[in-house]
Amino acid sequence: MWPPAALELPTRKARQNILNAANPERVGAR
Repeated sequence: MWPPAALELPTRKARQNILNAANPERVGAR
């Protein structure tokens, strides 16, 4: 119904946040 690209951006950001939270060591690198 809505453009997938619009959800892709927030979804990607949320996914990175989850990965960062799961990998605190990686947070320092970014």
